[in-house]
Amino acid sequence: MPGLPLRKMSTPDSLKALVGRRVVLDLTAAADSAQERGKLLGTIDAADGLVLVVEPEEAPGERRSIHSHHVKNARAV
Repeated sequence: MPGLPLRKMSTPDSLKALVGRRVVLDLTAAADSAQERGKLLGTIDAADGLVLVVEPEEAPGERRSIHSHHVKNARAV
């Protein structure tokens, strides 16, 4: 249901279930990328269990690859 938080995204199947959906991702601080911190609003285009491909709302047409271990929480909006 939109707006309801899902459980902590710790399994590949949990993230794969959100492909094609508009989501808010809560991200950990990544050692190699300032872009992978805080919250990200966008649509998950693909998820293979290790990496998410997200189209951020602030940059339509662009894609960001985010390692799933940097996702603390995800919820559909």
